[in-house]
Amino acid sequence: MASGVETLLGCARLLRKNLVEPASLLALSRSRHLSYNPLYNYACSSWLWEEEETENLAPRSLGGVVVNDTFVDSFGGSCGSPSGSTSSFVAGIPLVVKDNIAVAGHVMQAASAALRDSLCVADADAVASLRHNGARLVLRTNMDEFGFGSFGIHSPLYGTCRNARDATRVAGGSSSGSATAVALGVVPAALGTDTGGSVRLPACYQGIVGYRPSYGLVSRQGLVAYASSMDTAAVLARYTPDACAVLESMVHPVRDDDTAVLDAHRLVPPRLGALYCDAMAQAAAADDNNDDVDDHVAPLNGVRVAVLSRECFPPNTSSAVCTAHERAAEVLRSLGAHVTDDVHLPLAHGHAAVSAYYAVAMAEAASNLARYGAVPTRYGPPVGSLGALLGDEAVRRVLTGTALLGYGVAADYRAVASSVRRAIAREYRALFRGRCDGSEMFCPDVASALGQHVQRLERAFEQEDARESTTAALSCTKSMLSSQPAHPQYHILLTPAAPTAAPTLEGAAAAASSAVDSTNMAFDADAFLAAPSLAGHPAVSVPAGVDANEGSMPVGIQLVGDVGADVFLLGVASALSARLLQRNVAL
Repeated sequence: MASGVETLLGCARLLRKNLVEPASLLALSRSRHLSYNPLYNYACSSWLWEEEETENLAPRSLGGVVVNDTFVDSFGGSCGSPSGSTSSFVAGIPLVVKDNIAVAGHVMQAASAALRDSLCVADADAVASLRHNGARLVLRTNMDEFGFGSFGIHSPLYGTCRNARDATRVAGGSSSGSATAVALGVVPAALGTDTGGSVRLPACYQGIVGYRPSYGLVSRQGLVAYASSMDTAAVLARYTPDACAVLESMVHPVRDDDTAVLDAHRLVPPRLGALYCDAMAQAAAADDNNDDVDDHVAPLNGVRVAVLSRECFPPNTSSAVCTAHERAAEVLRSLGAHVTDDVHLPLAHGHAAVSAYYAVAMAEAASNLARYGAVPTRYGPPVGSLGALLGDEAVRRVLTGTALLGYGVAADYRAVASSVRRAIAREYRALFRGRCDGSEMFCPDVASALGQHVQRLERAFEQEDARESTTAALSCTKSMLSSQPAHPQYHILLTPAAPTAAPTLEGAAAAASSAVDSTNMAFDADAFLAAPSLAGHPAVSVPAGVDANEGSMPVGIQLVGDVGADVFLLGVASALSARLLQRNVAL
């Protein structure tokens, strides 16, 4: 359950009950940052919050909304009121932001010399929403250059970020700094980006939660573009319902972004999703402990789960990951879900998906980075200036992408990759909806389904009562399932998050010295993560145990949902992760 200051919802409870001051949370966060950052190298900025300089400032406009609050943070955004039943859960909570997300008045470099000292003139849409809802953004975090990397070792501007569980191992990438800050407890949640697994992989490697929203649910405005058809703002957290709380604070109607979902606020209404996820987590934990619960409850009753067949796993998948995958399926059964084993998805979870992902991503990256080729003239002549400023991995990907944008054979490669991508989307539609066309989808009206239970959800959150949480979870899940416009074949797909625990820095660095070894290592790491990105589906990685043969390093599993069913997906993940957390054993 979300108690204490280690989780976002735990902090929100304490703030609402006036048991802690926002300044105390900031002081704790800063103290941990000063202690941890010299070793783990997760931050790429100095501490950004100076409260004594920002007290009693006049109300100011933020995105056309005049904000009247006591404090205004160093970014110029409101910190909101930390108390009151209608305030956002992120109000007064310290968060960190990945270095490829724009924050007005601050430098955004995407860990690349090509953008050195680039000052942002406006907030990214996700940042503006978080600030408007009261989040206190305290640090910018390290990353792989332009997002080009799976291990956090390709950051020529800031250096390698290290794993919070073992400083000799990779942090995962490209949202390496955000993941490490969360795993160390510096902040309860962080903002990253996910193109092909950039929050889910580091979350898996460090034993936290990494959530990628449905494509278009959160606006891409203000993100440094890598692969525009897959990029999205994403969330890292220590507690699964916290990811939903951050999501709710970023989602709003965006009319000047063609890729954004206009009715996203109905799919992710304020507060209700986080309350639902918290109730699901409390119900699952209480039932496992028999705390104040007389009879066995099934918060996932009616939920249909497809379990990916082991025949779709890469050859290097460890025994610990296979065991974690099987154990997660059994836990879902114990929570009342109808689980179908050995579901085959040969395209979505095979070599074709990863190959198609890299072909599409590299081609789009080369096109997107071409805009910087003649801009940074102060670093040298326009011709060739970009290549001189990029690190080895970025150069490798840009050159490959440029080749893929050519004619002849290159055009054939692009056509095949696009065809595979469309086939993966059809395979997912057939899995979730029982048919390949896009006419129907499991996309419940969350605002209506959960709105009728809001008082019960609020009581469960305030009282932290197991019986009330169980009742709320059962009622809400039933309403969510009954509100779906179609009869889906499956609601959730269960896969591993990564085939192994985090590799060592030494092994990753050795592989990086060879273009072939580096590519193969990245292909293996992204084997389970690429398909949801290609198809635009939401996915979340949650910790599932530790690998006793790898120094008790974390391993994770991934849950994938249908497009738009993000709150439902996070509710299922909250119940699963709460039960797994209590049974965290060596595998």
